[in-house]
Amino acid sequence: MSAIGSLIFCTDCGNLLRESTGNADAILHCDVCGTRNKGG
Repeated sequence: MSAIGSLIFCTDCGNLLRESTGNADAILHCDVCGTRNKGG
């Protein structure tokens, strides 16, 4: 996971990820490449 301001991007493909609920331990799933990105 890579963040710029409030935007969160997949570290593998650069796709914009859906926002998390503010939980730093959340796993964000990329719909484009399938990578699981750990928040915070």
